[in-house]
Amino acid sequence: MKLGEVISGIGRPVAYFPLLAGFLGSIQATIFICQFGYWEGKQQDKTGWIYKTQEEIEKETGLKRSSQETARKHLR
Repeated sequence: MKLGEVISGIGRPVAYFPLLAGFLGSIQATIFICQFGYWEGKQQDKTGWIYKTQEEIEKETGLKRSSQETARKHLR
C-alpha cells in the first residue's frame, strides 16, 4: 500500500510557506496565519472578519491551545 493511500482517509492537509516561517521565526505562527489566509474571502461576515474558535483552529491545523497562543505572540 502506498503512503498516499494510507493518509488520504485521515483528513485534509494544511499547507504553509516555509520561507514565511523563516521570516516569522515560527512554524506554528506560519501555519496559524496561513490558515486564516485560506479562509479569507470565504467568511460569512461582510466586513471581512474571520471568526474561529480555538477548537476549530485545532481541528483544522492540529495546533493545540498552547501552540495557538505562542503563534499569536509571534505574530504580535
